[in-house]
Amino acid sequence: MEMSRNAYILELFVLFVMIIPSPVFAAQVAQIVPAYSYMLSELAGSGFRGYVSLLLSDGVTLTVYWKEFGLTILESFPTVGVTLLCASILVALGMFRLAVKNFDAAIIHPQFA
Repeated sequence: MEMSRNAYILELFVLFVMIIPSPVFAAQVAQIVPAYSYMLSELAGSGFRGYVSLLLSDGVTLTVYWKEFGLTILESFPTVGVTLLCASILVALGMFRLAVKNFDAAIIHPQFA
């Protein structure tokens, strides 16, 4: 009878820790796609690609005007889009880490579940 009780407790733990928070995790992972598209749209609108191609094509002129070019490329960098994308990825990885840690604790120590 004790074995079935532990199995029942483990099932409840998996239900409340892994299955119920999973829509939140799925929503967080789904948030990466709009953040990525927002970053790409900011990148296309900022002219950052043109500055990078100038960097690769005309290095001699850039050695003369490196200060102005550095400030211009920093100004055109899509900071908000990159920040949103990185934050979305970090939160999703943190949620995944927490879910794996909780699931691992339930499997290794089912008496604490």
